[in-house]
Amino acid sequence: MSLFVWAATPSDYLAFRVVPTVVPLLTVVAIWCACSQRGGALAWSPLRYVGRRSYALYLWHTPLLWLVALASGKSVTSAACALVLTFAVAEASWRLVERRFQARGGRRVTSQTHPEPVSVPTVARD
Repeated sequence: MSLFVWAATPSDYLAFRVVPTVVPLLTVVAIWCACSQRGGALAWSPLRYVGRRSYALYLWHTPLLWLVALASGKSVTSAACALVLTFAVAEASWRLVERRFQARGGRRVTSQTHPEPVSVPTVARD
């Protein structure tokens, strides 16, 4: 969003000082308002679904957009197809990979239960 506002602003002061400050602040206020009333809009189940799979969506959307555009050209139909395909692949990735790691609770499987501490050398500053 800031890029669109930045492109429309005539002065450097607005483009490089005001926009990068105001747009993130307005975003924080919007998120805060959405979360503040009994779960707010972010408790809505479709948004929770997307939030749980957001990392998989992030990882898969670019390669799939590229592959679909390469196969069928750039159009609204191919973009919609890539969006559906992205959600399908992200769902599979979430179920087969991410959920298994989350079930372990972030614990690593190692042969040592209590590894030895490692000392890190430090440099004294004058």
